[in-house]
Amino acid sequence: MKQIKFILLFLSFNLFSQKYILKTNPIGDAFKIYNLGYELKMNEKNSAQITIYDHNFSNYNGYAIMGEYRMYFKETFKGWFWGPNFIFLKVKEQNKNSFLESENYNLYGVNAELGYQWFISKKITFDFLAGVGYGIHHDTINNNSEGSLAGIISFSFGYSFE
Repeated sequence: MKQIKFILLFLSFNLFSQKYILKTNPIGDAFKIYNLGYELKMNEKNSAQITIYDHNFSNYNGYAIMGEYRMYFKETFKGWFWGPNFIFLKVKEQNKNSFLESENYNLYGVNAELGYQWFISKKITFDFLAGVGYGIHHDTINNNSEGSLAGIISFSFGYSFE
């Protein structure tokens, strides 16, 4: 949680001097995977985004931090984009069906994504993306790791400060 507070403090210093969009995925919020994204315009066709997650889903608690670099085909914040994203996830699972009281996991992943973002109104945005990625899942109790490919699909609503 300290990491999330640090990131929010860092973002607050930059919020009022740049063109940016604050975002959330309401489906995640409904499942207690609270999230807040901050997409910052870098230039006419590129942006950077950081999203933080607080997981309190079912018997999992933890957090995730995801960074994205978006390259728009025409204009930043509008239309088709592609790019990489990187994620770090730390989760503690409360496993009541096991002799272990809890299990800890870290996930390190890199993804390639393709998406589309548009303005629903003058300030409200919607974006949708799909992609594929590779993640390394590390069990911190047994100290073993396993990698796998995965598909991703995501969407978010945002409020533009452009």
